[in-house]
Amino acid sequence: MSGLATDDILHPKYDIAFIGAMNEDIVVSGAIRDSVKEILDTDSPGWQHFAESTISDLAGEKIAHIVQPLFLKHKLGGAAFNAAQAASSFSPGLRLGMVGIAGTTTVSQSHIISLKGQQIDCTWLKQVHCPTALSISFVHDGDRTRFTSIGANKQAHHFLNENLKQLVEYLSKFKCVHITSFLDSHTPKSLSELVDRLVNQAPETEISLSLGSKWANECPQAAMQLLSNATLLHLSQKDFSLLGGKMRNENDKRVARRIFAQMTRPKNKALLVRRHGSILVSHSGLSGDTNLIEVENPKIPGSYSSVETPWANDKLTGLMLAAIFLPQVQIALAAKMGLAMASAQERHMDPDQPVNMWNMFREPTWDST
Repeated sequence: MSGLATDDILHPKYDIAFIGAMNEDIVVSGAIRDSVKEILDTDSPGWQHFAESTISDLAGEKIAHIVQPLFLKHKLGGAAFNAAQAASSFSPGLRLGMVGIAGTTTVSQSHIISLKGQQIDCTWLKQVHCPTALSISFVHDGDRTRFTSIGANKQAHHFLNENLKQLVEYLSKFKCVHITSFLDSHTPKSLSELVDRLVNQAPETEISLSLGSKWANECPQAAMQLLSNATLLHLSQKDFSLLGGKMRNENDKRVARRIFAQMTRPKNKALLVRRHGSILVSHSGLSGDTNLIEVENPKIPGSYSSVETPWANDKLTGLMLAAIFLPQVQIALAAKMGLAMASAQERHMDPDQPVNMWNMFREPTWDST
């Protein structure tokens, strides 16, 4: 397997490469049945309501079979996959790539065919003959409980290790590499080594990181090493609280500084914390000053929530990343644009007309007091 053509080295840098686990996303409307609870109690005794838990592949298949009549939505997914699709739909001219393992699916299209249909490079997305992971969300009374298996993604660490040198060369051609979490215990270490080598070879590369609930909760050493190389960090409110420790006031700059202290590369850095209907953006310059701004969109009601669509946050991340690469767009404005586009998609508006979205924005003002 080889990277991009040699001639591409002469071209301007590619834009964003995405690395992450591939899933099938399933949304079930209703409470968790007793028959499902019996499977979970045996397979994953520590599971909790309104949280995300890792389950075995067999448990995932059994649960999917039981709840199939209740499927609200069933689609290709995975955090990196969803973000890449959103970025491409926002700005089709972006040069994007995907790295990972694509398993066999039960939906009509494969991950690779779907991504290639949006002109996303899949040179380093390996197709394997192993069922893809299942991510099953139960939506009930405005809350979501999610269970995710590992599936074909368990092959990712071998894939990364065997192609380390070639992957570093490939990723060094991109301005930004966006990383999402893997649930197995081996891939984070392989991914951490890959990113270490990448930033050593191409120190100008921006590393965008979505920790996800598992990495934020368990804080494995490899995930923390990835955090140290990150320049752009995407967090939920819960993830922000976990990383912030006892000081959990999101508007307290000391919390942002505590997290920035773990992002050790000498570059400008930013945190984007997702809230209902807004995003809290924290920025740290080379001088060490920390600025905060809450980015809201007047077109989104304050009660806006993505609870019924677990991939909505991934799409929001992809939209913000795409907006960042538009000419002369500040990160706070990119966050605002991402919110607007995510809202448009949730309301089944046309999400593919970014030129019309400019009327919704004005330049934000940083709070640097």
